[in-house]
Amino acid sequence: MNETIVYYSYSTKGIVSGKEPSKAIKEFLGDNVSFLKCPVYRDAMKNVFSVGSWFNLKLNVDENGLSADVPQIFMDDYIETHSDKHKIYQLLQTVIFIAKDDSLKMTMEHPVMSDNSFSNSCSLINGTFDIGKYFRLISPAFYINKGVNSVSIKEGEALYYLRFHTEKKIKFVPFFMSEKYEHIATSVKYSVSESLSNKSMDLYYKIFKKQKIKKLLLKEIKANLI
Repeated sequence: MNETIVYYSYSTKGIVSGKEPSKAIKEFLGDNVSFLKCPVYRDAMKNVFSVGSWFNLKLNVDENGLSADVPQIFMDDYIETHSDKHKIYQLLQTVIFIAKDDSLKMTMEHPVMSDNSFSNSCSLINGTFDIGKYFRLISPAFYINKGVNSVSIKEGEALYYLRFHTEKKIKFVPFFMSEKYEHIATSVKYSVSESLSNKSMDLYYKIFKKQKIKKLLLKEIKANLI
């Protein structure tokens, strides 16, 4: 087949605002931009999709970390601090992707073709894993660039790109993340990360295959397709 199915779902916090990833070059579609026809560029951007923010948020940056004019409970829910010294944080807009095929590598990367405050003020921390072999909730980790004292995140604007390493067309299929599914995904994430930190991804893949976790998750996905 010339297409591959990628199931996706947002955590319960994002079920209303989370949208299907869109083509990363959508800002230029319809315009007569000559470089879009360049085969080198087209190949580079094939199967690259943009994921936008669920909400508006202005972050103030100083030597003590981040602050915002929102309730502290909101900051606790959506901002994870990895290092105030190095200005490394994570925006907890969580989503999960699972490939129907046995193997499909996916890379989260900086939204280089998106001109917005977040992409200009911050640098995304890239990551790659095989969503046909390993399954976890993902959210964008980033560091704030030097000299930046505020970051404006706007609803719908790109936070990161997802690159799918395949020649096949990507077909996104949404599903509802049931309590059972979220419990499985969260439990797997923490149990594996606590016991196997700093191990190679190949070891994760082997463990997930041995435990038949994908079969369990696909059963729950198919019962909750949207």
